[in-house]
Amino acid sequence: MIRLATPFFSKKPAEKLPDLAASVAELQEAALNNADAITKNAEALETFAANTQKSVESLQSTFVELRRDLRTARTIALVSVTTAALAFFLAAYALAGA
Repeated sequence: MIRLATPFFSKKPAEKLPDLAASVAELQEAALNNADAITKNAEALETFAANTQKSVESLQSTFVELRRDLRTARTIALVSVTTAALAFFLAAYALAGA
């Protein structure tokens, strides 16, 4: 801005003044390009958010399934330990009685 305004306040010849119309057109084009880039970034961010939401939902459903599987495995392990303990005591009782 200062560089563009300096020629108007200096004693330079009029031939060396910048073309204001070209400068304005260049600034308008840059603003349009920036607006397009912002729009593209917003669209990419929206897609990323949707994909992230799907991933989170998938992880949550997997977590629920794993908790259910872990509960089943614990139940089977408890039944197995109980059965083994009963078999051990039954065998010890049979050997003691013989």
